Amino acid sequence: MGPLFWTGCVLITIAGIIYVSTIIAFVKARKGLTSIGIYQISRNPMYIAWFLVFIAFTFMAWQADIIMGFLTAFITLLNIFVIHWMVLGEERFLSKKYGDAYYEYIKRTPRYVGIPRKSLKSNR
Repeated sequence: MGPLFWTGCVLITIAGIIYVSTIIAFVKARKGLTSIGIYQISRNPMYIAWFLVFIAFTFMAWQADIIMGFLTAFITLLNIFVIHWMVLGEERFLSKKYGDAYYEYIKRTPRYVGIPRKSLKSNR
């Protein structure tokens, strides 16, 4: 158990915190477009948590064996690509379902990670 293993453990812990935050936001929002809590920072925080878990497993596998690391890295990249493709489909669905409200949400909130545009304007 070396540094890559422990880095993976930290990433999984962060992913868990993000994932629980998404559940809390869903429960508080109850219905409609969820744009509160962690969803003010990212439109897809649940997928960010999954990305972190895949990356963590890659680090852990790399620590155990370089071939397993390469295989896990390949699987991770494949999953990230597939999840991104799913996100694009969800965005089309949500834009049809919520219309202008969703477009406003897109304008102020990054797809994955970044500084929300609302925060940038308040600092000026």
